[in-house]
Parts: sequence; C-alpha cells; structure tokens
Amino acid sequence: MKVLTIINSANMGGIEKTLLSCLNHMKEEKLSMSILCYEPLGVLEKKFRKLGVDFLYIKKTGMIVLDALQILLILLRHKFDLVHSRFGFTSGGFVLGSKLVGKKIYVSLHSTEPSSLKKFKSNKLLFRMLFFHLKIHKYITMRFADKIIGHSKSNLYSNYPEWKTNKKFQLIYNGIDFDTLDNDLEESEKLNIFKKVDDFVILHIGNFRPVKNHSLLIEGFHDLNPKYNNYKLILVGDGESLTTIKKRVKELDISDHVFFAGFDENIGKYLEKADLFVLPSLTEGLGNVLIEAQYKGIPICVSNIPPLYESGYREYHKYYFDPSDKKMMVEKLNQIISDIKQNKLNDTINEARKYVIKNFSIKSMTLKLLNLYYEK
Repeated sequence: MKVLTIINSANMGGIEKTLLSCLNHMKEEKLSMSILCYEPLGVLEKKFRKLGVDFLYIKKTGMIVLDALQILLILLRHKFDLVHSRFGFTSGGFVLGSKLVGKKIYVSLHSTEPSSLKKFKSNKLLFRMLFFHLKIHKYITMRFADKIIGHSKSNLYSNYPEWKTNKKFQLIYNGIDFDTLDNDLEESEKLNIFKKVDDFVILHIGNFRPVKNHSLLIEGFHDLNPKYNNYKLILVGDGESLTTIKKRVKELDISDHVFFAGFDENIGKYLEKADLFVLPSLTEGLGNVLIEAQYKGIPICVSNIPPLYESGYREYHKYYFDPSDKKMMVEKLNQIISDIKQNKLNDTINEARKYVIKNFSIKSMTLKLLNLYYEK
C-alpha cells in the first residue's frame, strides 16, 4: 500500500505531530507513505525521512483547477494507491485531480470552520468571494471524495450535520503518543530560574496566531494581579503575533511574570512546571495540547467551543469560558485556581487522565486509520 499524504508543510503543528506519531506505530505494516507539501525543509522533515517518508513539493496556488492539475501530474508520474488530503476545507482541487486518474482519495477535517473566513469578515466583498470559493471546494469534496474523516464530532456536525447516516464519513479522534510524552525529560536552566518554589504556574502551548487568542490571555493574566499572587505564565510557541504580544506584556509591566519559551517540540518540561493549563482559542480542531495536559495531571480552563467539550473531561466543563469575554475568563481562572489550591480537584485530575488514555491514544488512532486505508 502506497499512500500520498498532503499537508501544508513538515513544520511543528498538531496535524504534523500526530502524523509523525502514527508513522512510528506503522513501522511493522507494509505501508509506504510519501508527503506532498508546499514548503521544503520543515523542522520535522528529517524525522519523517528517518521513518522512510519521501517528500514531493507543489506550489501554493489557492486555485482549485491548478491544484487539480498539480496533483494529477504527480499521480501520473508516481504510483500511489491512495491519496489522503489533510487540507480539509480546501481539498477540492486534490480530490478532483485524484479522481481524474482513478485514485482513491480521503479528506480529513481538522477544525469546525476555515480560519481564513475570520480574516475577511470586515471586507464583505472578499468574504463573499472566499465563501463561494469554499462552497465549491465543499461540493467537490462531498461529491467525489471516497471518505471524509472528521477528527472530532464537532468538526463533522459543524459541516455535515447528517454525517452519521452516510458511510462516506468516518470519525477518528486524533491520538497522542503518551509513551513519548512520558519519556520527554529534558530540562531547561532558564525555566528553572523563572519558576520559583512558591509560584503558581499557568501554561499555554500554541502557535502565535490571532485564532489562538493570546491577546485575551495576556489581558486576563494581568487582571489576575500576578505580582501580588505570585502567578507566572509560560507561553510556548512562535508565530506572526509574537512580537505584538511581547510588546503588550511590556506595556502591562508584567514581563517578569511571563516566560516566552519560543518554538520547542519537547513540551514535557513545561507540563512538569505547570499548575494550570489555559487554552483561550477562538477555534480548535480537537486541542491535542489539552489532551496532553490532562494526561500529565494538569487541570484545564479553556474556551467553551464545541471541540474542547470532547477533548476535555466533563468535570472541567464548569471552568470553560467565552473566548470573547475577558471578565468571564478571569472569573473562571480565579475559580479553578481557588479549587486547585484547596485540593478540590484531586479526583477530577485522576479521572481526566483515565478519560484521555481511553479515548485519545495514538495506537487506537493508527489502527483505525490503517483499517480505513485497507478498506475495500
């Protein structure tokens, strides 16, 4: 079985990390995978290549016809049994090109809505054009894709409400490699200096993009009065809004209480230091980092968006907040911090760990994905 997987790049992200973990558990299978992406030399490319993955590259066009032509030419030059697009809402061209040469094509949905739509809401003309463009993608995908894989129920319900009655759709939760997380024992001298014995540490892990809502987190953290309460905030990640967030931290005079870790694929050391994990995202596919935090016994306080109700243990739902409401976020943070300090969450922490192990293991995801690949 030869599979061509299409992703944006081999850089660090939830999709890429999960795919890499799956491949580690496919070693014994007679399956060969190649990756088709836009950007060469991603930070994870060497790790993929060590697992026997070949890379092919195409240009980012933003046009369905050109995407179809590019994938069609590749499929004529190379032999693949199946194509798996991880582009979700913009997979139309890849679906069309694959079917023109008679190849089986699967499409994965990783979020409830396209993040690109939010960028253009203020421009009605561009918003309408993009909306129409995405509708064409959706029609082609629904009409011609052999399988549409939702990596959360929310992703499927938001886009295809009747998905349960159609065999074209398949639910496969993202999996976490818990063994790798257990073995991530790297230390950081700077982090050890930053975190004092009496500090209460709040952790966020995610790329610095507007959709991750760092601005709300920083403003809310300031309102918690970190200087008086000995609160520290660790932010792991890099991205387009990092400079803006750093500037705002200085303006709020809380620089001594915020640790910018930058990009780091080894997150174990940050999870070990954390007393609370916060995720104020405007949208998420499932929230892999939320699962990792619960596995490591860290309480969570996150956005009340649908996917996070699936990945977060039910007893934590009372601490969820509207990601557009700073006052509500601060209230929920104060509530959960108080409960943590009073040891009211000990049972919840244990049950949450059991919940994520049962539902989100990489072994379970890999097995379901392999069964789908070999399905006739």
